[in-house]
Amino acid sequence: MRPAAGSSVRPGVLLACVLAGAVACVSGLTGCASLDAEPSWHGERRVLAEYQFTTLSAQLPVTQPAEAVAAAAERALERRGHTIVRSTTSGGRSRVVAKPPRGEVWDEVVVTASQRSRSTRVTVEIKPIGDEYVSRAVFDSVVTGLGM
Repeated sequence: MRPAAGSSVRPGVLLACVLAGAVACVSGLTGCASLDAEPSWHGERRVLAEYQFTTLSAQLPVTQPAEAVAAAAERALERRGHTIVRSTTSGGRSRVVAKPPRGEVWDEVVVTASQRSRSTRVTVEIKPIGDEYVSRAVFDSVVTGLGM
């Protein structure tokens, strides 16, 4: 698309505006959350989890090892009808990848856990575009499965 004769708009600026508008439109249509962290409590012991961009993250007590988180994630996802496609644990880290029951080829849920000196960091990501409500529901099931 060319600007009208005598127009002062450069094609690069026009393209940037069109792309920014498309991103804003898609974000609004897909229900993407804001870039600001949104904290919320989960489980009976009230674990604080924050959702930022496409990832929910939380710190669990160090008494919850990554292997236990992976096992709880597998159970929680299977109960929700997901198919576990990959589950790995090694060296205080775990990663569970699952496909939703009615998703597209590229849709997946990824739950990770990594042990640190004072806590175990857990993340839940719904790929490719994120979904805060599904992330929180999965995390709540994981925390409940851990007896928290």
